[in-house]
Amino acid sequence: LVLVGRDAILANTEGALIRTVDNPADPGFELLVTPTPTFGVAMVDPAGQLSAAAVLSLASESRGAVLFLPPSLLVADEGAPPRSLGDVWAGEGLEAMVDGVAFVLDASIPESRVIDAGQWAGLVEPVGNLVFANPDELVAPPFAEGAVGAVDPVPPQVFGAPEVDLAPGDIAAYLAAEITGESIFNRMLRVQRLWEAWIVAVGERLEEPGVVPGEVATGLGRFVRALATSEVDYVTVPIDLVPLPGTDVVGVVPAAEDIGPFVARTIPFPIGPAPGERIRIRLLDGTGELTNGLPAVTSLVGNGAEVVSIGNAAEFGYARTQAIVSDTNQAAGARRLLGGIGGGEVVETAERADAVDITIILGANALDVLGVPGGG
Repeated sequence: LVLVGRDAILANTEGALIRTVDNPADPGFELLVTPTPTFGVAMVDPAGQLSAAAVLSLASESRGAVLFLPPSLLVADEGAPPRSLGDVWAGEGLEAMVDGVAFVLDASIPESRVIDAGQWAGLVEPVGNLVFANPDELVAPPFAEGAVGAVDPVPPQVFGAPEVDLAPGDIAAYLAAEITGESIFNRMLRVQRLWEAWIVAVGERLEEPGVVPGEVATGLGRFVRALATSEVDYVTVPIDLVPLPGTDVVGVVPAAEDIGPFVARTIPFPIGPAPGERIRIRLLDGTGELTNGLPAVTSLVGNGAEVVSIGNAAEFGYARTQAIVSDTNQAAGARRLLGGIGGGEVVETAERADAVDITIILGANALDVLGVPGGG
């Protein structure tokens, strides 16, 4: 978990700097949270169509994730019918597509880029061909000369099974290949395997300065290099296949009940994609046994929280968890958050805190629920 300490601690809901506590086990210790870094990618075929989207996440120095979304995924469009990511990309470009992904995940994605056919070739060239499992023989569609990102005309190509030996210049065509009638999950699995093969290959040659062309400390280069030294989850965002009303078409939609827990596992400290989309919380351990509240983070984030700071209450001995709110409009959200961590009471205060919406002080009733024996 990526955290940044501060010399002086925010010790009340007004944010006044009134004490300095250096020992994480002591009452009053608090840290401001550094949001989990995320990076969006639009993978584009030689015809300029979206093949897939991805979000790279650096959860910690040793753990990360690459999240995949199919181009057919329908995303909400305020005041209009939902559109697929592919249609958003074709109509409005990278920024709008990434915004759509951010609202699906309820997580900000501040950096992004396009990878087209020519860019794939340049990015992967330093590690050479990628060899990985490819269960089904594939035929990529032909692409006309002058297609977006294509240096030369790309004829129909066959990618063999059960293993593919993929040249850097063929990656975009491989991503565009599909089998008529195949499951979207099958296609996304191939995208996952491609990225895993590339990141593993980068890890094997990480000492070479140009193993990922371009940026080193920023951008895609930073993320791929970091993932190459981490334990990485390669996962497709939870989706459901549902009939669209009034049609014979089956739509690909986000699995609403699964998205929150999924994001909590893969982007442990997200920021909401827009103000008010997530409940900003200050999380404090009121027992002295809950490691500055860290065991509660996954549940709280999965239920829509944005953790601004974590630490210890001014004193220990809380029997029940409290959710302190200064705005009664936050009471319903507070009760939802409490429901995932063993319950508790909502406490209203007249003091307003601009930096957070709710302060949660964990009590002894949360111990068993959060996996710490000895709770009430």
